[in-house]
Amino acid sequence: MKATRQRIIRLALAGAITSSAITGCDQKRDAISTAEQGDKEVGITAPGIEETKAIAEEGFIYGLPLVMNYAVMNEFCVDPKSSQYKGPFNQSLFITVFHTDRGTKESAARERGRDFRL
Repeated sequence: MKATRQRIIRLALAGAITSSAITGCDQKRDAISTAEQGDKEVGITAPGIEETKAIAEEGFIYGLPLVMNYAVMNEFCVDPKSSQYKGPFNQSLFITVFHTDRGTKESAARERGRDFRL
C-alpha cells in the first residue's frame, strides 16, 4: 500500500514537471525573440548574408591587431613562465646598445658583466 502511494506521487510529480516544461517551450520570451518582434514593429529588417559577411570581415580586420597586441602583452608582461617575459607592468628595463668599431651591436650590460634580459 505504501509503495503504491509513493509511485502515484512520483508519477504525479513527473507529470506536473513534464506538462509545465511543454507549455513553457511554446512561448518565446527570450531576448532575441523580443528584439525581433520590436524590430518588426519599427520596420527594421535583418541584414542579408552579404551584409553579414561584410560586418564579419570588418570585425576581423579591426579585431585581429587588438587580439595580437594582447597576446604579445601576455607573453611579455603577464606570464612569467614565457620565454619572452620581460618583467611586470610599469617597470622599466634599460639596456644600452651601442655600435662598436667592428660594426656589431654590443650591450653595455654585457660589457659590464651584468645580468640582463632582452
